[in-house]
Amino acid sequence: FGVTADAVDAPSIADDSTQIEVSSARTSTGFVSTWSDDASGHLELRARRTDDTGATLDSPPVALTSDGSDHHDAISAAGADGNVVVAFTDAGAQHGRTLLLGADAKPIGTPHDVPDFGASVGRPALAAFGAGYVLAWVDASARNVHLQKLDASGAPVGASVQVDAEGSAQGNLAIATTASGGAVTFDVLVAGVRAEVRLRTLDANGVPSGIEQKVTPYPDTGLHP
Repeated sequence: FGVTADAVDAPSIADDSTQIEVSSARTSTGFVSTWSDDASGHLELRARRTDDTGATLDSPPVALTSDGSDHHDAISAAGADGNVVVAFTDAGAQHGRTLLLGADAKPIGTPHDVPDFGASVGRPALAAFGAGYVLAWVDASARNVHLQKLDASGAPVGASVQVDAEGSAQGNLAIATTASGGAVTFDVLVAGVRAEVRLRTLDANGVPSGIEQKVTPYPDTGLHP
């Protein structure tokens, strides 16, 4: 954050404990970063703002969870209203949750359960979409990619839908959105031996459309889109 060509040290946004799985979202005044922190002996979510120069604005970081359970694989995105939604795995509840943050990085309300977001592989992907968001993850059983629409508060809207056709997703995925749709990219292991990146488009309503496209057709291989 805020690193220039003549910078010597990048500023630290966390404390002296171990932090993993950082994610950042752009707001109108700078950035909101989230991560998992093990200072308490559990992985608890933390957040901190930085301005456009990378200077930290909150001391200490904002505690987002403190219930004695592990919270990990967090990913964040800023919405059209200037707030930020964080999606994460709650090890105690054994499924995914979302939490709405204001532009000040402080929680608004309590976490929302995402019932379809159970045991997963890798980190989820999250992007603003219209007035809300779209969230994607890979389930740990059939290795399918699932997509869930969220409203502006991060609450799930309807049930999730399956994005891919055949499973074998490896847990690395990304979402890009526009005013008229979007796309989910993900990697799969074909026949258990060859890695391949695939893409599925989303229509203006955030519904998977068209057919699954091969971004890396044979004999090319690809991972970590």
